[in-house]
Amino acid sequence: MNVSRSTDVLVPSASLIELDLELKTHSFDDEQRQAVYSKLLRLIPSEGVIPVTLAVLKRAAELAPKAKWRGAYFDTLIVATGLEYGAEAAITTDHRFTKIGLNTMF
Repeated sequence: MNVSRSTDVLVPSASLIELDLELKTHSFDDEQRQAVYSKLLRLIPSEGVIPVTLAVLKRAAELAPKAKWRGAYFDTLIVATGLEYGAEAAITTDHRFTKIGLNTMF
């Protein structure tokens, strides 16, 4: 995939899946979720979303032994995506990302 570098912020598709699961877990109904995604569609261009690839999955599996906390599955996918695509840092308050190889900011 040729990811556009014209934007400073790229969003791993794993982050969007994790968001959807969180919304469902917190009882957002289908209409509410549609409203959230309608707003996000205006903020995040499709070329700014990075897919989960086989290389990302492989890298996430390599990171998994270092990430034994709750929710580590998505964390390893997000960090692996960043590492595979040369991210300088992840925008997050979760500083455990640094334990598996990606600096954080926020």
